[in-house]
Amino acid sequence: MIRTQEGDVDLPERYSKDGIAERREHVWKFMARRVPQTVMAELLGVSRRTIYEDVQWWKQQCQEHMERVKEDPQAAAADIGLTSLRLEGISQASLNDYELARTAQLKNLFLNTAIKAEKVRADLLVQTGFWPKSGEDVRIHQQIDATFTAKLGSVGDDSPLRALDSADSRRKVLDAAELILKGGVERLKKRQEEKNARTKTVKATVIDVTPKDK
Repeated sequence: MIRTQEGDVDLPERYSKDGIAERREHVWKFMARRVPQTVMAELLGVSRRTIYEDVQWWKQQCQEHMERVKEDPQAAAADIGLTSLRLEGISQASLNDYELARTAQLKNLFLNTAIKAEKVRADLLVQTGFWPKSGEDVRIHQQIDATFTAKLGSVGDDSPLRALDSADSRRKVLDAAELILKGGVERLKKRQEEKNARTKTVKATVIDVTPKDK
């Protein structure tokens, strides 16, 4: 076992000649724990060049995976789903450890880990659109076509208001109302202009009664 800043790492098993895949799995675990490549090479019994090539291979795999996720919605959804399951597993395992812990310090440690895992999982699902944002509910739009007869309380097939339920009839009524409103506005403008003209006329006929000096 090797002790690093990120925690303890199990020593790898011995390899067969065809154990490249197994070696790369160990390299991946070491990379996740930020173990230096020189230490990887020493632990795995290979050259630094081999470790370098394994690291580059993993970087290439990650790049191809991200490009595939970016271009393929199904791959992206699958990746999000797997990540969500992993986070859920971390949370559940932490809660189990919380129940088994005997000291308050360990209980707090496991509980905080579970809370962080659940928060990261929730943020992931919200940001990717799988969960609605906080405070937003599913909105149901219901359209109700209210008729003139229903609004004005007039019922019956012989109601004169039933003709207004037709879209063409409503359009004609609205056009007529628009003309009436325009006519009213024009009359108001004309009256205001006549009033202003009379005011000007009165001002013009005012006689100057100021006494003049003899």
